[in-house]
Amino acid sequence: MTMLFLLAGPVIAIIIVLTIIQRRKAQNKAVFAAKLKALTSSHGLELDLFEQFNNRLIGLDHQQGKLLFIEFHGSNWNFNMFHVDQIKACAVLRSPASISSVGTANTNNYSIPPIGLQCHMEDGSIVTLPFYSAHTDKFHDATALTRKAAYWRRKINGMLTKHEEPEFF
Repeated sequence: MTMLFLLAGPVIAIIIVLTIIQRRKAQNKAVFAAKLKALTSSHGLELDLFEQFNNRLIGLDHQQGKLLFIEFHGSNWNFNMFHVDQIKACAVLRSPASISSVGTANTNNYSIPPIGLQCHMEDGSIVTLPFYSAHTDKFHDATALTRKAAYWRRKINGMLTKHEEPEFF
């Protein structure tokens, strides 16, 4: 009987901790959804295609021809919004992963380079939309993020071809 009480205590504590974590996640999602709705409403956007990943959101409003990219930093966020007419073309930004010289015979330290989209703008500037940064992200699946960047490159460049064929990439 005493053994039962010794086991029940930690189990109950784990359940309480998991419940608190779930409630915080639900509250954060609700706050995010409200902020996103306010942002899109204030700019008259209706994102018909969007994706959230690694503290980022990318989305397209096909009807208005606008691209929205949001990067979250805790409770703060930065966003970029472009009309597709401002973009010449986008390309996937990805360098090969490097292996540092630090490590033992069995382990090496891998350095995953930044992954994202480089959008070449009509005014000659280049805007980088980061999908992964080693400084801010914990998610390290470079292959999946490179595929995600390639998917969004195709979607954005596909919208450009409706207006005018991109000159490069």
